[in-house]
This record gives sequence, C-alpha cells and structure tokens, in this order.
Amino acid sequence: MAVYLTRDVAKLVGLTPRQVRSYARAGVLTAIRDRRGWYRYTLQDVVLLRTAVGLSAAHVGPRKIWAMLRKLKRNLSQGRPLSTVRVLVQDSTVLVKDRDALWHPESGQLQLDFSVHELAKEITPLIRKAVAAANERKDMTAEEWFGLGVDLEMVSENKQAEQAYREALSMNPTYVDAHVRLGRLVQLSGDVTAAEVHYRAALKVAPEHVIALTNLASSLEARNRFADAIATYNNALRIDPELTDAHYHLARLYEQDGKSQAALHHISRYNALTGNKQKET
Repeated sequence: MAVYLTRDVAKLVGLTPRQVRSYARAGVLTAIRDRRGWYRYTLQDVVLLRTAVGLSAAHVGPRKIWAMLRKLKRNLSQGRPLSTVRVLVQDSTVLVKDRDALWHPESGQLQLDFSVHELAKEITPLIRKAVAAANERKDMTAEEWFGLGVDLEMVSENKQAEQAYREALSMNPTYVDAHVRLGRLVQLSGDVTAAEVHYRAALKVAPEHVIALTNLASSLEARNRFADAIATYNNALRIDPELTDAHYHLARLYEQDGKSQAALHHISRYNALTGNKQKET
C-alpha cells in the first residue's frame, strides 16, 4: 500500500502510465492493487522506475534492466533508510550508495546519479495530501495505516509516521513490520527501551525476522549490553550470512572486546560484501 497512483508516478519518472503498469504487473515493484483495482506505489517503486529510465537512457537492454531492477529491489528491501540512498549507473551496472557502503561497485563512466532524498521532496506534497485524506476516513485498515507510515518515514515526517504505525498496531497488535519500523523510529528519538519492546514483540511473532534482530542488537549495544548484542548479531547472521550491517557491528564489538581474529573475520566479510576496501574498524 502506498499513497499515490500510476499517473503520479508516471509524471515523476518520465514514463507513460502504460509503461509504469507494465513494471507493476511484472513484479519488479512493490506496488499492489487497492480495492478498486488501482495500483498504488511506494517511494521505493519510484526509485526503481527512475533507475529503469536511467538504464534505458544508457542503452541497457530490456532483459538486463529487468534483472538489475529485481536485484536492486532486494537490496532496497533490507531496511536501509531510502532518504540516505544515492543511485548511480556506471558501465550499465547499478550502483547504490548509502551512508555506510557502496553496493555492487564497478568502475566506468557515470551515466546516472540521483539522490533519493531529492526525489522524496517531489513526492512530499502527494503524501501530505494522503495524510489529510486518511484523517478524514473512518475505514482505514491496519495495512493502509502501515503503508502511510512508510511513506511518511521516507520523506522524514517521522512523528506522523510513528502515529500511523501506532494506528496500525491498535488494529493489529501482532503486525510485525509495524513493530519493527516503530521501534526504529522511537530508538532514533532516544527511547531505546521502548524500541527494544517493539523489536521483541516482532520477534515473538517472527523469530527469524533479520531486520528485527539487527535492530534489537543495535538497541542492546546502545544500552552497553555488548554480550547480548554480539549474540543477537550472530543470530541474525545465522539466518542471513550476508547481512553487511551485522558484520560491520560485530567487527567493532569484537575489536572492542580484544578479539582481533573475530574482528578481522567480520570486517573482511563486510568488505567482501560491499566492495569497500577502505573501511576500518
């Protein structure tokens, strides 16, 4: 669920509505149909479509575009805050930068470079319009409140996003992703104890939710519960051995604990996964 329609997205990315719908039908976007059968899109979808436009302009073939978009979709779905992301295309390869890493790096001529934060500014008026509409409605579902929260979070309207997630949880107290996202927001605001409550509520329902696990580990680390944080990061890596954030934080924690071999192992895995040869613990 998102807050804007095909025509809005088409105008933002420079495609026709028919082209946008074709990407939605192909399953490379997160778009879903509402009760009227209309597609609704997230900011992530706009990022993917803007990338498709850039790849096409760089003369990348359709088959390669589809494959790259699916790969990029998986990366963008790992809980990274989209407002910190920058998407580039070099030598027909998608590169994605955030605060910590460069994903899938290759050298070459820069073809496309756009900041998702800048893109989010274009979408903000649409999201504010959706907030006003939601406040007028009496039949909002938990899923709709959650979707609105995601969109608000993408444009850094965090207080309103918190309220949207709380609305979703009031309707469905076991809504895992709402607990995870609300936990992250309250942790960012400084309430680490409340964040831990939400992460554990999510894990009670979905014990192998890797984002909940890594966020819980972060909250434990913030409270100086380093042994528990290490165990939790390792638990997340048991489920997904390629979690770059877990490797990076474990490298720091092990070095802090004097376990240099373990620290070296995890920073080496982090560098291998991100292509970052300069990162130091």
